[in-house]
Amino acid sequence: MKLVGFLKQHDPLVSSAQDLTELRTRCQIQGDELVSMIKYLVLAPSVWDWLSDWFDENGIAIGGASYCTDGEWIWPVYFPYYLNKYRDIYVDEAFLEHCRKNNYILNTISEERMQVLVNSFSQDVLGIGKPPVITRKKKLPRPIMRRRDDLSSSG
Repeated sequence: MKLVGFLKQHDPLVSSAQDLTELRTRCQIQGDELVSMIKYLVLAPSVWDWLSDWFDENGIAIGGASYCTDGEWIWPVYFPYYLNKYRDIYVDEAFLEHCRKNNYILNTISEERMQVLVNSFSQDVLGIGKPPVITRKKKLPRPIMRRRDDLSSSG
């Protein structure tokens, strides 16, 4: 799992997150390739969603707080937003080569691979661990299935 497009403004706890102003000085793609990149990023499936929204520096809604993946890389939903808005955002060279190699076509991600990505991303990036596995310490008694009272009369 590799990360790309994380910004300190939105994800300050992600160690690889960068400042938006620093990324705006080194654009290396443009034109049709930039359009292909934005489509690639937008069409990818979500690997994690929060019940909140992101807003840009002007208070304009970017969209839901989600993270997307192509099965190898993970990026926040705001990454294509900023690429489209400013068109001079630096894109990680390794990610750019990965997209070019795939001709900007997303491959299908298996359910098993998606689960691995969800677990890795939530634990390693977001710091959300799995809940502990709960096991029984002792065998519980069987529940009473039927109650029968024996009545007797004397007399």
